[in-house]
Amino acid sequence: MASRGFQDLAERLRVALNERVHRGEISERRLARLSGYSQPHIHNVLAGSRGLSLQLADELLGASSIPLAELLEQGSGVNSASALVLEGRLGAGRLFPQVGSPPRRLFFEAQRLAALINPVVALLDAQERGMEPLLRPGDEVLIDRSIEARREPLFEHVYAIEWEGRGFVGRCQRVGSALVVVADNAAEAAGQPTTLPIDSTRVYDVVRGCIRWIARDLDAAAAEELEPS
Repeated sequence: MASRGFQDLAERLRVALNERVHRGEISERRLARLSGYSQPHIHNVLAGSRGLSLQLADELLGASSIPLAELLEQGSGVNSASALVLEGRLGAGRLFPQVGSPPRRLFFEAQRLAALINPVVALLDAQERGMEPLLRPGDEVLIDRSIEARREPLFEHVYAIEWEGRGFVGRCQRVGSALVVVADNAAEAAGQPTTLPIDSTRVYDVVRGCIRWIARDLDAAAAEELEPS
């Protein structure tokens, strides 16, 4: 019989794999091919109708590039949840950051992420000053990627914006067939577009997320709520 400790880790691995499959980062077919097991077997394991053996768990860890340390860290808190980390810097017209390969995660109290959909963490570029003093260069921000939060952006919120592959940070709102982008510190937002034509573009393909929380240091006890829940 598997130990209680292994059962806990196996369940965390099953949940993590299901999250990756749901987001399209990996498929059941690819997991089956890389682990050497049949796709029906992998499907049943992910569905929870078959147990996860130690050997298969080891194969799936390797196939999915999920670090064991991540699963152990996830279990270190009584009630924790994770957000993907974007690699690269956000804002100042830099290339919009993407999830790394293998993906990296940060863990938070589950309550912090409870109302967010598919959240990610990003680091603001050292030249991103358009939203000072609210946001400062080098801040780490937690971004809600909910479609609902991105479909009808409002000036009262702050968003991560991608245009022609470049990343910007600012307030925005749809006005007619254009997305109007506003910086709190316009003098320091040189190069940031102010009006984006979106008549033939889905708004949420440009508005990539709503910034909900910032921290000068995500490991610090003190953090600032950008928008009360």
